[in-house]
Amino acid sequence: MDERLTLSLVLGAAAEHGSFDDRGRAWPLPAGVSASRVTSDLTVAWRVSPAWELSASVAAAWSSVSLPGIAVEGIALGDSALRARWEGPRSLPRGVPMVAIWTGVRAPTGDRDPRAQGLTSVGLGHWELSLGGELRWDLAARWTVSVGAELGVRAPARWEGVEMLPGPRGAVLLLAVWRPHDDVALSAGLTGWVEVPAWIEGHQDDVSWSYRLGPTAGVSWQVTPALRLLASLAVDPRVDHLGANTSAHVRGSFGLSWAALRD
Repeated sequence: MDERLTLSLVLGAAAEHGSFDDRGRAWPLPAGVSASRVTSDLTVAWRVSPAWELSASVAAAWSSVSLPGIAVEGIALGDSALRARWEGPRSLPRGVPMVAIWTGVRAPTGDRDPRAQGLTSVGLGHWELSLGGELRWDLAARWTVSVGAELGVRAPARWEGVEMLPGPRGAVLLLAVWRPHDDVALSAGLTGWVEVPAWIEGHQDDVSWSYRLGPTAGVSWQVTPALRLLASLAVDPRVDHLGANTSAHVRGSFGLSWAALRD
């Protein structure tokens, strides 16, 4: 049976535990400072054919930030996204990777308050086009390794009379998956991203590139042919040169996916 329509809901939580400066040095959070966020992502995917899938998603979040003498919290709507994904044949000789390619557009439907400096908002505030790809190898009967990458470019927008253009971003994922049982999969890998400095009023911001690299792990359980449960944990190690110009988080998520099946 094939999945024709899939509905997924993922609930996540993230807590900031440090930051990286522009030289890549890692620092703990100052005394009296805390930042956390709870997110929800809803995705609907339609399998048009065995090779093509179309999906739409929207996000929302509750964020809380505490600084000495001030505390800010709020619920915000996130950006929405559309994506088209193509997957090559899956029945391949061992050693030949399965290929997947996707493209997407992210719309600035989310709440964004420039005065909050992104602390309590989940919207990017800009249109974004993305292109990505994945190679997946079946190394053994229960072992799979995949490598994925994505590039995103943004459109300019004006905030309080100032034109801003975030720089292009790139993301990479290296993942190994082991299936101890036909219905259970355990995964571990590395994730990373990099972002070029933004342009403000036509001039590039005088800061170095932002980047971050860290480990991730997850588990999925196919409860029934139509229902799947997923959980993941990711950590940004507070180690020098594993990040720059960004914060360090501990992130966890739990999700469920329901699929309408066809013969």
